[in-house]
Amino acid sequence: MNAADETMYQRSLQMLNEEIRPLLHIHGGEARIDSVDAENGVVGLELLGACACCALAPWTYAAVLRTRMTQIEGVREIKVRGVNVSQVALDRVAKMFPAPGGTS
Repeated sequence: MNAADETMYQRSLQMLNEEIRPLLHIHGGEARIDSVDAENGVVGLELLGACACCALAPWTYAAVLRTRMTQIEGVREIKVRGVNVSQVALDRVAKMFPAPGGTS
């Protein structure tokens, strides 16, 4: 892992630990960082525990993971293994749930 990837990994891990995991743990879920590509601004995640087989995983991705993780400097996209959501749906969620402290 190069220095830029390591920096993005550490920032992503901090966001995951401070803001995302507490929400997932309420429902018996978990998430881990699967990959980091600082050059392209992409962080890959994997949902575990109850989240791994939950029918609401696409909603969790769009409303929680993507909204919060893209606040990290340099992160432009979040990919979650096994979760696919259309850009139209992502745009709708962004309008309904703007990033905390920001506007959409």
